[in-house]
Amino acid sequence: MVVGLGSVFLNPAGLATALVLIPFLLLYLIKPKPRHETVPSLLFVMKDLGKSNISSFFRSFLRDLLLLLQLLILLLLIGAAAKPFINVPQRYLAEQTVLVVDVSASMHADNDGRFKQAISLAKENIGKENTIILIDSSPSVLAERVSGSAAKNALDALRPTDTTTDISDALQLARSYATTGSRVVVISDFLPTAGDKDYKTVADALESTGAIVDYLPVTGGSSNVGIIDLAVGPVTSSVWLKNTNARPAQVTLKISDAAQQVLLGPGETKEITFNTPPGVAKIQIVEGDDLLADNTAWTSAPDKNTVKALVITNSQDAVQRSNLLLALNVISKNFPMTFDITYAQPPKIPSLDGYDVYIVDQANLDLMLPGYVRDIKDKVSSGAALIVFAQPALFSMDWQGLLPVTPQQDLAGSRSSVLPATVSSLTQDVDFGQVSAYTRVQSVAGATVVAKTAQDPIVVLGAIGKGHVLYYGIDDTQGSFSRDPSYPVFWRRAFDLLTNRPSLENLNLHTGMVLTLPSAIPVKTPIGTVTADIIPLDYAGLYTLPDRTIAVNLLSDGESQIASSGNVTAAASSMDSSTASEGPLDLSDYVLWLAIAFLLIEILYLKYRGDL
Repeated sequence: MVVGLGSVFLNPAGLATALVLIPFLLLYLIKPKPRHETVPSLLFVMKDLGKSNISSFFRSFLRDLLLLLQLLILLLLIGAAAKPFINVPQRYLAEQTVLVVDVSASMHADNDGRFKQAISLAKENIGKENTIILIDSSPSVLAERVSGSAAKNALDALRPTDTTTDISDALQLARSYATTGSRVVVISDFLPTAGDKDYKTVADALESTGAIVDYLPVTGGSSNVGIIDLAVGPVTSSVWLKNTNARPAQVTLKISDAAQQVLLGPGETKEITFNTPPGVAKIQIVEGDDLLADNTAWTSAPDKNTVKALVITNSQDAVQRSNLLLALNVISKNFPMTFDITYAQPPKIPSLDGYDVYIVDQANLDLMLPGYVRDIKDKVSSGAALIVFAQPALFSMDWQGLLPVTPQQDLAGSRSSVLPATVSSLTQDVDFGQVSAYTRVQSVAGATVVAKTAQDPIVVLGAIGKGHVLYYGIDDTQGSFSRDPSYPVFWRRAFDLLTNRPSLENLNLHTGMVLTLPSAIPVKTPIGTVTADIIPLDYAGLYTLPDRTIAVNLLSDGESQIASSGNVTAAASSMDSSTASEGPLDLSDYVLWLAIAFLLIEILYLKYRGDL
C-alpha cells in the first residue's frame, strides 16, 4: 500500500491530514436544523409526501453545493500535503538554464536562417533563471541569471557577427555557471573554426558538473563560393577564392571598378593577384549564394603622400650619394610614398616650418647654434620627427634633451653583429648585419631600443611631445646592413612610424580582433557610430577614424564550409541520457492554487446566497 502511494505522492504521510474530514462531517451532521411549523390545512399534503428521514438526509447532502465545495477544498489541501507528482525528463526540472547560442559568421547561412533557428530554439528552452553565453571568436556572457522575459528580450536584440567559432571556450565558460541539476542548452551548427576544435574533452568536463546538457544543431544553406584569404601588399595584393561546392562554379569577381570571371572546380581554391589600390577598395563576388558574409572584402592602403624632409649637413654631395638616399629612391618607386628633400648647411639654416622630418647627417655641429636646436625641439614636440646619424663629436653639442641616447665613457665599439632588440613591425625580417666599429651609447629612460650589438644599443627610438627622435648609430660605410635587401624596408617602416603614417598591417585587420585607441573617439563602424577607446571588431566592413579608415574582414576557410556536418557526437549521447533519465515534478503548488480557486468560488457562492 505504501509502495503504491509512493508512486503517486512524494509525502504519503501527508494523507494523514484526511482525519480532518471526521470533525468536518460531524459538524455538518449536528448543525441545527430550521424548525418547521405546520399549518393544519396542509397536513394532508405533508402526509402524502412524507419520506423517510434517512432518504431526506442523503437528498439534502447531495444538494448542498456549499458542502461539496468545502469538501473539495479539503481534499485538495490533503492532496497538497501529500505532494503529488508526475515523472518528467530531468531537463524540465532545472531551476537554472544556461543557453549557449552560436552567433558566428556561419550562422548567416541561408539568409540568416540558421541564426533564426537558433534564436527560436533558445526561446523554447528559456527557464526560470537564465544565463546566455554567445559563441564567436571570443565567447562572452550576454545575460547572467535573468528572468525568462529578460532573457527573451536579450535574444530578440541579438544579431549574428562576422567572426569565427570557438565552441571549446564557450563550453568552458558555460561550465563555470553549470551546477548539479542545472540545464545547459548548446545551440550551434557545430563548425568549430577557432580555439580547440576537438571540444569533446571540454564537453565531458561540462557534463561532469552534474548539469543536464542538450546539444541542439541548426542547419540550412549549403551552396557557397567565398573569399577565404587576403594579403594586402604595398604594390600588389592577392585574394583567394574557394568553391566549397561539389560542382564547378563560375563567379564574377569585382575589385574596385574592374570585374573578371573566375572558374573554380569542385573544392578548388584560386589566388587572384591585383595592383593594390590607394585608399579604400572593395572586393566582391557579385553572384549571391547561401552565405553572403564571405562574398565581400575590403582593402585599405595609405594614399600616396609626400614626406617633406630637411637634411642638415655640411657634406651634401656625400649625403646625396649615400645608401640612405638610394633607399629613399627605391621606396618612392615601389611604395605610395615620395620624398621632397631640402638641404641646409650650418650655420645657414632656413625656416624650419613645413617639414615632416629633420635629418642630421655629417653636419659640422660647431656651427649649429643653440637656437636652431631649440627650434627643432619645438617642431618635434609639435609632431615632427628628427633622425640623427652617428658622427664624430656628436655629443660635444648640447642637444637640450632631444637625443634618446647618452655617450658611454668608452666610446669606441669593436666589430659586432647587430640584432633586433625585439621583433616588432619595425624590425620583423630585417637583417642588420654587422658593424666593424660604432660609437657606444646607452639609451635614456623611456626610450625604445630598436637594434643592439652584443653589448650596446645602436638604433634607439625616443619620443618628445607628439613627435619622435630616431638615433641611428650604424655607419653605413662600414657595415653590411645598407647592402641588404631589407635596408629600404626598414627605412620605409621607420618613415611610416616617424610621420605617424599607418602601416598596411594596421589598416587591414581580421574580425575577432580588438581595436585599442589612445583615447575615446567617435568611430564609424559597419553597425553604427560608437565612441570608445576599445572597440571589438565583430563585424566585417570599414571602421572610419578621424585620421584613417581600417578594413576588417572575416577571411576564414572554416566559416565558409557551411555544407560540412558539425560534430554533434557529444550531443547525441547527452540528449539520450537526459531524455532517458526522469525525475519527479512536484504538483503540490498547482494543487494549492486549485484549492484557492475553489475557495474564491465558495466566497462568490456565499455572496450569491446572501450569507455575506
